[in-house]
Amino acid sequence: MKDTVKIELDRYEIGVLLNAIREFRNIKLKEDVPTDAIDDLYIKVANVYQRRFPSLPVIRKDYAR
Repeated sequence: MKDTVKIELDRYEIGVLLNAIREFRNIKLKEDVPTDAIDDLYIKVANVYQRRFPSLPVIRKDYAR
């Protein structure tokens, strides 16, 4: 069974979370560490909240490069 966590965030908190994930990804890229899991998390969070807040930037499927 999959462990899941549900949290309720407002628009500001979503922005903070997405920014933190991007910053963490950038740190790992500088350390030459694979970022596949971080990319997947970013896309998952962004896509879920894009449905609720359409003004968030569109996340492209080619984000993970």
